[in-house]
Amino acid sequence: MTNLTHPYASRPKSPTSNFVFNFKCQSSQIVPPKMPSEFAGAHFDFVRQSWKGGNIVENDGTIDFPSKDLIDLAPEGLSQDEAIDMATNLGLASGRLWIRTSETSSELDFIQSGFYLSERFFLSTLHFIPDDNLIDALKRHDSKRAVVTSTREAVHTFQKTTRAVHLLGVDKYADITLWELDNHLDLPRYSVSCDNLMSFDFEGSTPKLAGHKIWSVGYPGELGNGEEFKKYVDGYYNQLDIQQRIAIETAKVPNFHEIFPANQRSLFLGRFSNNLRATDTGVLAVEITAWLGLSGAMVGMFVEDPDDSSKWVPKIVGMIQGGDQNDWCNRIVSFTPFIKRIITEWIATSDRALLTRTSS
Repeated sequence: MTNLTHPYASRPKSPTSNFVFNFKCQSSQIVPPKMPSEFAGAHFDFVRQSWKGGNIVENDGTIDFPSKDLIDLAPEGLSQDEAIDMATNLGLASGRLWIRTSETSSELDFIQSGFYLSERFFLSTLHFIPDDNLIDALKRHDSKRAVVTSTREAVHTFQKTTRAVHLLGVDKYADITLWELDNHLDLPRYSVSCDNLMSFDFEGSTPKLAGHKIWSVGYPGELGNGEEFKKYVDGYYNQLDIQQRIAIETAKVPNFHEIFPANQRSLFLGRFSNNLRATDTGVLAVEITAWLGLSGAMVGMFVEDPDDSSKWVPKIVGMIQGGDQNDWCNRIVSFTPFIKRIITEWIATSDRALLTRTSS
C-alpha cells in the first residue's frame, strides 16, 4: 500500500488559510481529533415557518409525502421533481451498519448510516465504534460481526437486503471507515461511484460554499429519545433573538418522531453555515437536521455540469459526523483531496488482492 503523509497532524498554521496540504510531520506527533458526542438536532426554517424534518424515501426513490421545504432543494433551472429524483437516486445507495459489539452476544446493534461505494464497498464514519480491539475483530473476513441493511425500513432481520461486511480501511484522524462485502457475488442494487465524490480545495472554496444548499440521506435511529430532543428544542429557542422566538412560537412544537422517522431512509434539506470555516481535518459546519443514527449519512449538493453549464449534477461532498450545541450547527466530514485519495487507495488494494485470489 502507498505510504501517505497524514495531513491531520499537529503543525504550524498557514497565516493565510485554515487548510493546507503541504507539510511534513512525524507519526508520533499525530493526535486524533476529538470526535463528536452529540448532535445539534433539528433546524427551524424561518422562511417556511416550520421545523426541517426528514422525508421518507421509498424503495423506488419516490417521496410520497414531501415536506413543504423540499421546494427549496432545486437550484435555479432545475425543477423540484428533477432535484428530488437526482438526490433520492443517489440516496438509494444508503444503508445502515449493524455491529455485534461482543463476540459472545447474539444481538446486532445499529451503529450508524453510510452508503455503498463502487458496489463492493460501504463508506461510513468511525467514531461510534468503541475501541481498537473491536476494530481489529471487525477486520476479519467472514467474522459475521457486521452487516449492512438497505431497504426503506432497514432492520437487520430483513434478510433479503442484509449483507455481511468486514472492515477494510480505517482512518481515525479523518473519522472514516471503508467496509468490504464478504460475498462479492451478492452486490447491492444501488451504489455510487468514486466519481460521485466531490473534493474541495479549502485554500479558496470555503467562502463560496457558505449558505449553499445541501441535502442528506440516511437512517435516523431510536438511540435518542423525546426528552433529549425537548431539551435541545428549549436550548435552541433560548439562544434566538426576539423576532426569531416569535416566529418559532407560531409554529407547532415538533414531536421527535415527526422530525426523525426512526429506522426509515430519510432525506433532509439544509445548507452550509454562513460562518463557514474549515477545520484542519476538513470538517465543515452545516445547518441540517441530524441526530443519532445519521452519522455516516451521505451529504450532497448540486453543482454545474462541467460539460454543460446549463445543467446540474448531484455530488456527494461528505458524511454527517455530529454536532455542537454551542453554535447550534451539525458537522460533516468533507471529502478533502487527501481523504478521497486514501479511499481510492483502499479500493485499489482490495482490487489487487481480489485479482490475485481469482487468478491463482
